Amino acid sequence: MAQYQITVDHELLQQLFLGHSKDAGVAKLLESVLNQILQAQVTEQVAAERYERTDARQGYRNGSYPHQLTTRVGTITPPMAMNLFITSKASGVPMQDMMRPLLPFLIGAIFILLLVAYVPALSLWLPNLVLR
Repeated sequence: MAQYQITVDHELLQQLFLGHSKDAGVAKLLESVLNQILQAQVTEQVAAERYERTDARQGYRNGSYPHQLTTRVGTITPPMAMNLFITSKASGVPMQDMMRPLLPFLIGAIFILLLVAYVPALSLWLPNLVLR
């Protein structure tokens, strides 16, 4: 298993511990950590650091940008179920009645999310195939 060196800046920690919204602080911390892990994995995959030109380099690094942590599961699960609230309000159907038929899809979405997150081979097979 790979080991990564993660750094957290002072402002992020201050927002986490002293900010008004603890959820926003945790989200920013998680986003920062995941972006650093993604950068480390790209470096490992390409076998070169940013802007490094070596004979061992295995591919190109066509620029990258920080990724926001977003999943579709969050739009259909309470308490942040934006899609569920909008559909419920527009149709006039109570949210409890809308949630019941949604459960099989929700369970499937969470299962797929966990599978892709914890079994890296599933999400990395296509980049590995292209970069070979």
